[in-house]
This record gives sequence, C-alpha cells and structure tokens, in this order.
Amino acid sequence: MAFNPDFSGYQVMLPFIEEAKASQIPSKDVLQSIKENSAMSGVFRFMKEEYGVSIDVFLKVIYDAFSHRWKDKTPANKYVSSLKQTYDWCCRNWDLVATSVDSLKSTDLEAIVKEQCLQYLPNNVVFPDLTVYFVFNGCDGRGFKSEIYMDITLCAILGKEKCVSLLAHEYHHSCRANFALRCSNPKWKNAFETLSCLESEGVADKIYNLGGVLPDNDYPPLRQLIKKRKEIYENAPKHLAEVEKGILTDVAPRKTFSEGSNHPLGNYMADLIERRFGRTLLVDCVGDPLKFLKTYNEAAKQEKRDEAGIFVFSKVVIYKLGQIMEDL
Repeated sequence: MAFNPDFSGYQVMLPFIEEAKASQIPSKDVLQSIKENSAMSGVFRFMKEEYGVSIDVFLKVIYDAFSHRWKDKTPANKYVSSLKQTYDWCCRNWDLVATSVDSLKSTDLEAIVKEQCLQYLPNNVVFPDLTVYFVFNGCDGRGFKSEIYMDITLCAILGKEKCVSLLAHEYHHSCRANFALRCSNPKWKNAFETLSCLESEGVADKIYNLGGVLPDNDYPPLRQLIKKRKEIYENAPKHLAEVEKGILTDVAPRKTFSEGSNHPLGNYMADLIERRFGRTLLVDCVGDPLKFLKTYNEAAKQEKRDEAGIFVFSKVVIYKLGQIMEDL
C-alpha cells in the first residue's frame, strides 16, 4: 500500500515566512496558496475544531514570531500561547529546522516506519494507503486513518531518529484504525473511548514515547511534558483509580485524561502486560480496548502477588466490560 511523504505544507509556507522576516504585509497570492493547500487545510480544520483557533490567528502567530512582533504579553488562549512558544523556537532555530526537513526528504521513511510498527502490530496487518504531511502543526504529531500530520518544528527538536520513531507511533494509530473494535451504542460511548485512549496510546508508546525520551535539542515545554508524564507513570495506580471512577460515572475521556495522561497510563498498562505475558499477547490486544483492560487486570493480579501497590480494576468495571461487549 502507498506511503506518501508530502512536504507541500512546508513548502507553501516558505514565501509567507520570507515576507514575515522582511516585515512585509503577506500578499494575497501567498495567503491564498496556503489556504488552498491540502496539507495546511487539514491543519486548519482540526485547529478550529479542537482548539477554536482560526486560520488567521494561527498564521498571525507564525508571522509575528518571524517578524519579531511579539510583545511580552502572554496570549489569553492557552493553546495560542503554546503556539507562540513553538514558533519562537522555530524562528530562532530556522536553519536547524530547514536542515531537518532536507534530511527527512532524503530518508527512506516508509521502510524504517513499517519495520518499527510491525513490532506491535498483528502479522496479518494490511498497511493503509496514507499520506504523511510535514507541516506547521503546533509542535505535534497526529495520526488518522489515511493521513498523518508531523510538525516540522517538533521534528527538528526531536532529531531525525526520534522524529521517525514518533512517525512510526502515529503510523501505528493509522494501521490500528483499519481493524480496531468500534462502539456504536451511545450508552457506552464514554467508557469505550476511555479504554480506547489507554490501549491505542499505550501500545503506540511502546514504539515511541514522546513523554519518556529527551529530545536531541532542548525545548522547555517538552521538558516539562516529559517531567509531568513521568510523574503520572510513577504514580499510575493512583491515577488508574481515578480512571475507574470515570468509567463507572460515565465521564468523558477528555475530562478523565487531563494533560494527555492516557499516554503514561496506557504505557504503564502495556508495559505490565508485556512484562508478565510477553509481546505476543500484548499485540493480540491491539485494536481491542476491552481485551486490553482485561489482560492488564490479569497481569496486575499476578504482579500484585510480588509487589504491593499495583492497581487492579474492580469486578464492577469488569462486569461493565461484559455489558459493553454484548451491546457494542
């Protein structure tokens, strides 16, 4: 199946950045090209849907960073503030960013990514037709069923080896999406999505854990993220008890997993499953969040015999899993 790296979202932004560096008003043709680019259109779509950030606001952040127009005042929108940090770093390290992009262009990404992914995918997996967009994307990587978005600034911060592993992490999501269990019953939507968040990120984090490995280049927000996720991982039993409460009280996963805690918690569960039962059984759980939790519980029961403080989900949660399985 096709694996298509696409750097058009990066290329189409270059004239805009040059205008910003010269403090020129962005030309209509340049802005039109950006808005019509398929890669950047995808970025603008989820920026608006998830963070309420419009095209104009996003482009203004980048323009102000490269034209050095930022004042000391912190933007009211927390996400816009994080964008400012990303593109301030991008501007200061622009030569490194450009070199990073050139290096990625000359790398056989498909071969490396598929090799890493296959460690945690079923042997009979069908790789999807997929486009990997290298874009301006707010220091983030995102994997969907037929497309992945990789922020070029994040790629430069991580360094090529870690960037490619993060791409493999996102590609794992895309592969999983083609066979993962679905829940169409709104009654179980929140509980099922909570478990899916744990399973999908927990296993993908076995390929690359953004919150667990220091990048090649220092970026304070990422350093803070690593520290936070490490603390959550080390205190996983306490946090998993809160996850159980969320499942039983039908709390939406966005509220259950503050600050991306599903990554370290899912990774903790995946680590325990692999340590107790081996990688083959962990791979058997990929795409089946209900099996993932039940398998974790069996591993946790065994671990608890040897080590105190291991969290085991209650019989009430296991009973609820049974109801969900019967009524997907």
